[in-house]
Amino acid sequence: MFPPYKLSVDGLESQFQVNYLGHFLLSNLLLPTLNESGSPTKHARIVNVSSCAHYGGENIDFDDLQMK
Repeated sequence: MFPPYKLSVDGLESQFQVNYLGHFLLSNLLLPTLNESGSPTKHARIVNVSSCAHYGGENIDFDDLQMK
């Protein structure tokens, strides 16, 4: 849950990349298939769920997303 600070080969903080950017990328890769599989009355969708773990966190510093 609290791994040591580590950069991925892409130069991004590894936990941020796995927990946030990975889900965003997967959702974007699924969009073409979802658009084709829905119907006019039943739309395909992606549902993102979360735990309550975010309550223990701090505010996001958007000027330092890599936590440097």
